[in-house]
Amino acid sequence: MKKPAKIFSGTKSEETQIEPEDPSALASYFVDVSTKEETSPIGFPRASNLYDCCIRQLVIGTKTRVRTKNVLGLTQKIIFGYGNAVHFWLQNSDLLFKERRGLWRCSSCGWISPFGPQWKDKCKKCGARKTAFVYHEFPLKVNTNKYKMTGHPDMFIEVNGRLRVVEIKSINGDDFSKLIIPAIDYTWQINSYIWAARRDRRLKNVSKKGYVVYITKQVVPGSFPVKYFPITTSDEILRRIKNKLQAYTIGLRDYPGNLPIKHTQCSRNARCYRARSCPVQIECFKI
Repeated sequence: MKKPAKIFSGTKSEETQIEPEDPSALASYFVDVSTKEETSPIGFPRASNLYDCCIRQLVIGTKTRVRTKNVLGLTQKIIFGYGNAVHFWLQNSDLLFKERRGLWRCSSCGWISPFGPQWKDKCKKCGARKTAFVYHEFPLKVNTNKYKMTGHPDMFIEVNGRLRVVEIKSINGDDFSKLIIPAIDYTWQINSYIWAARRDRRLKNVSKKGYVVYITKQVVPGSFPVKYFPITTSDEILRRIKNKLQAYTIGLRDYPGNLPIKHTQCSRNARCYRARSCPVQIECFKI
């Protein structure tokens, strides 16, 4: 949407300034409708998209130092903004998670607390009050000769002395009402987080059970607006996860030999949307 012609003049008083009557036109004047472009380097597989990611793309992208580009329009910025706001609210509120455990960052100086319950003391670095602290997602990283992966669980909660990983998802009302099982990619994500967390020496007593928690964006009177889905680690899913991670490590070690196979969609149709939007398409089909 293009911005309307300039409607305000510094030489006129506020009372005489002309504004459009149409609400959408007026909104377009005040709202930043420009697109935002973000780039990031391709690297280790991430738990958040491990189920459907292309390991071949990650290997080639890592070795050739390619960066992915993501263009966000106004709609995408609002959607991500809603999601980020919901996460921040729930991570820093007792509403859903009373036994929250994790890291807590001082908004004043950036000091990060030791892992544990919500920080309730002054900042040990700058002396800021406890109200300055906000939840800081715990970074997980597996980097061995066999497996490589990164991840940032949304939350840890303590249940009967054991830590359980929590992944928070906001969802529209129609999809929420039909939800009877969590999406398979989120099941993989929780399995990956639990597996990595149980290997992390900084964490103690990590349970094999975690949760995918859905919260609806549309509250319906008489309907409970939150669903907890318990996820216990599956040997079969973990086997498939480890196979993908190992394929990445082998691909890096033997590059350009022993590359992982192409994604199923690209193997079936070299002109599919996934292939056409892939940042390493040329290199992938050339090797």
